[in-house]
Amino acid sequence: MATTSDSRSLATLLATGRLAIGIATSAFPELGARSWLGEHGRGPAGRVLGRALGARDLALAIGALTAREDDAQFRRWVRLGAFADAADAFATVLNWRSLPRASRIGVFTVAAGAAALGAVLGQAER
Repeated sequence: MATTSDSRSLATLLATGRLAIGIATSAFPELGARSWLGEHGRGPAGRVLGRALGARDLALAIGALTAREDDAQFRRWVRLGAFADAADAFATVLNWRSLPRASRIGVFTVAAGAAALGAVLGQAER
């Protein structure tokens, strides 16, 4: 069984990964959108979506990482990140057939895994 310290370390790692994704997607928004939508993520629409997703991940990561000293707030930010990841997984399932095979499998796997991990870690220190 994971200790509270292990849970905090994993939650911090999850938030740091979200920070990296947010920075990368903000810097290269079309690449971020194409990784999910395939060719539909090209052009202005892909850049808008990529920047919006990047900003969302940056906000969630910064919120979690700056709240690390307050256990309740840190858990709340981790759970909010899990909610966003679950929404990404759900949106992928809802549009499964219209997404490229590799994209839908990759995004669903990462989003669902991060949602599950965040949900568990968001409760771990109670």
